[in-house]
Amino acid sequence: MNHGLGNLVATGPLHQIIIGLSLSSMVMAILIWVLEFSGWTISRRGFVRNNMNWDATTVALIAVSAAIYIAGRPIQFQLLPGVGGLNPTLSLAPILAVLFGLPGAIGVTFSMPIGDTLSGALTVGSAAGFLGHTFLTWIPYKLTREPDFKSAKAVFSFFLWAVVVGPVFHILVVAGWLDFTHLLPTAVAWSALVWILLVNHTLIPSLTAPILIQVLYPFLKARGIYWRDRFRANGTGVSAGFESRSINGLVEALPAQAADSTTSVVSPLATDFEVVVDDLRFRYPTASEDSLKGISFTVERGQFVGITGPSGAGKSTLALCLRGLIPHVCSGSLRGNVTVCGLNTRGVRPAQLGEKVGLVFQDPEAQIIGLTVEEDLAFGPANYEWPREKILANLSSLLDSVRLHGAEKRETFSLSGGQKQRVAIASALMMSPRLLIFDEPTSELDPAGKEEVFTIVRDLCNRLDVTIIMIEHAVEQLAEFADRIIFMDHGRIVADDTPRALFRNVDLFHRTEGERLPHVAELLFLLMKDGLISSDQFTPHEDEAVEVLSRLLQGSDV
Repeated sequence: MNHGLGNLVATGPLHQIIIGLSLSSMVMAILIWVLEFSGWTISRRGFVRNNMNWDATTVALIAVSAAIYIAGRPIQFQLLPGVGGLNPTLSLAPILAVLFGLPGAIGVTFSMPIGDTLSGALTVGSAAGFLGHTFLTWIPYKLTREPDFKSAKAVFSFFLWAVVVGPVFHILVVAGWLDFTHLLPTAVAWSALVWILLVNHTLIPSLTAPILIQVLYPFLKARGIYWRDRFRANGTGVSAGFESRSINGLVEALPAQAADSTTSVVSPLATDFEVVVDDLRFRYPTASEDSLKGISFTVERGQFVGITGPSGAGKSTLALCLRGLIPHVCSGSLRGNVTVCGLNTRGVRPAQLGEKVGLVFQDPEAQIIGLTVEEDLAFGPANYEWPREKILANLSSLLDSVRLHGAEKRETFSLSGGQKQRVAIASALMMSPRLLIFDEPTSELDPAGKEEVFTIVRDLCNRLDVTIIMIEHAVEQLAEFADRIIFMDHGRIVADDTPRALFRNVDLFHRTEGERLPHVAELLFLLMKDGLISSDQFTPHEDEAVEVLSRLLQGSDV
C-alpha cells in the first residue's frame, strides 16, 4: 500500500491536530449516545426530546439490525492481518440506519462490542470500531432525506451523509485511535487502514445501497416499519432531526406521504372553532384505498356533535386523527389538515394534546390502568407532573360528576361495564380537556348503561362547557342529545345536519347498509307518508313522538 498519506501526517503539528480531532470525535460519539438514551437529541434548535418509543417493534428492529451486522462480520477478505479487510456486510451500516432510524443506528453501533465479545476479539481497539460506527449510523439517520431514490435530492442527500461525511468521521476515529494507542504504526494507520475503510464504507455502499434501498424502502414503508412513519416529525423530536426548517416549514420535516401542504402549528381559525378538519384523507399502509376521502367539517366550542354511519365508514380513523394519534402513532398516508383547540395535529405530539383533548374508546378495559379507581384517575395527571394536591382535589368532584361518589378505593375489576365506562370518562376529564371524543362508548353496554352514559355526557357538555364529539350507532340517544349529527359512509361525509333534519332523510338510511333510523322516526315517517300526520309533526325525539302519537290515537287535531 502507498504510505504517502501516512508519512504526511506521521509527525509535526498536523499529526497532533488530527489526533486531537479524532479524540474529540470519540468524546462526541459518547455524548451522542448519552443524550439519545436519556431521551434527548441534537437538532438545529439545540437539544430537544427525541420521542423514542421503546415498544416491541423498536426492540425488535434493534435486535434485527445487531443480528444482521454480527452475523455478517466473519465474511471478510483479510488484507491487513489483525486489523481487517474487505467486508461487504459493513456497507449495511448506513442502510439500516436510514431505513430503521435510531433503532437501526443503535443495533449496528452496539453490535460492534457485542460481536467482539462473542468472538473473543474484544480489545482496546474495539472502542474505535464502536465509536466510529456512531458516525456511520447516526449521521445518516439524522441528516439524510427520505430515501425515495426517484428524487435526485434524496440520492444526493444519501451519498453526501452516508457515503462521504459519515465514513470520513469513522476513518478519523478508527485510524486516530489505533495511532494514538500505538496499536498500529502511524504510517500504516493513515495509509493502508484508511484505504480499507474507504472501500468498505464508501465504495461498496455506493454500489450496493441504491439497489438494496430501492428494494427494502417500499417494502418497509408499505408495512409501516420505515422509521419516519413510526416516529412522526413534530418540530422537536427524533423525526425532525436536522431537517426541521421552521414552524411554518414543518412540512419539510414530515414524511413525504404526510406532507402535501405547508401547515403551521397554530391555526388562524383557532379562535372561531374548536375543531377544523380540512380535506382530510388517510390511507393505512397496506390498504388499497383511502379510509378517509376528503373529510371537511368544523365544530364550535361547547357543541355536542354525533357521528354515525355503518361499520367501516372511517369513523374510528377520524377519531384517531382528531386525537393526533394519526399521523404520529398510527402510520399511513395523510393529506389535509386537522386543527383541534387551535393546534394543527401535524405539528404537535399527542402528548402535547393530552391536556386539551380526551379520547374514550368503546372498550373501557383497554383504558383502565389502575388497580383502584383513584389510581386510574391519577395516572394521566401524574404523568404530566401535576401536584399531588391538585390531583386529589379533582378526584372527588369528578367522581361525583360521573355518579361514582365515594368510589375512590373501589377495585376497578369489580366494577360493572357501565361503571368502568364512567371511570374511563372521569379519567379523560381529569386532564380538564376542552374537547372530549367518544368512540362508540356504549356499544358494550345494556340500555340502562347507555342511557346513563349519555346523560352524564350531556350534563358535562352543559356544565363544564366541554365540546363533545361522539361516534355512536345508538341513534335514539344521538337524536335526543346531539346538537347536530354527521353521517359517514365509505370514508365520506354524506350528511351533516340537526337530528330533526337528518332523520327526516329516510332515503339516506335506507340507501346505506348497516345503519338505521330511530324507531320513532321510522314510524312517524310512515304515518307522514300515509297522510296521517303533517311534515311539521315529524320528530326523532321520543318524548315529542309519544305526544304526537297520543294525540293521533285520541283523534285530536295536532
